[in-house]
Amino acid sequence: MFYIYNTVTGQIRSIFTGPVDFLESQLQVNEDYLEVVENVTDATHYVDVNSKTLVEFPAKLNKYQEFSWESKEWETPAGTLEVAKIDGKVEVNTLAGITISERYPTYRQMNYNREPTAQATIDMNLWIDEVRAESNVATSSIDVATDLTTIEGIVEGFKAYLANL
Repeated sequence: MFYIYNTVTGQIRSIFTGPVDFLESQLQVNEDYLEVVENVTDATHYVDVNSKTLVEFPAKLNKYQEFSWESKEWETPAGTLEVAKIDGKVEVNTLAGITISERYPTYRQMNYNREPTAQATIDMNLWIDEVRAESNVATSSIDVATDLTTIEGIVEGFKAYLANL
C-alpha cells in the first residue's frame, strides 16, 4: 500500500495499491509516494516531507479547528465563536423539541384542545413551558458566551437538565 502525498505540504492525497511502475505514472506535479506497512490511516497522519515518514496529527482541541499545512498545527479560524454560538443554539433547541415530542407525541399535543382545563392538559403545558424556558435560558447564555468552552458547557448542562426530567 502506498500513500500519494503533496511534497510541499505533506498532505496525503490518496491511497494506492498496485505495482510501483503504474503508481509513478499516477503522480502529479509536487507529488511523491510513500510505502506504508504500518496499520495507520491517511485521516490521522500526514507525511513529513523532509524525512519521508508518517507523522500523526497533533490533538485537535475542538471540532472547529482546521489543520494548517504550513505550521502543522490546528488553528481556530476567525469567526469560529459565532459559528459555535449558532451550532450550540440549534443543538439546544433541537434537543428541547425532541424531548417535548417524545414525552408528548403530536396526537396528545393536538388533542388537548378538546379539554383545555383537564389536569393532564395543564400539566403538559406547564412541563412544555418549563422545557422551553430552560431552552431560552441556555440559548441566551450562549449569546453572551465569550469562548468555546463556555458554549460547550452550556450545551452539556442543558443535556444534563433534559436527562434528569
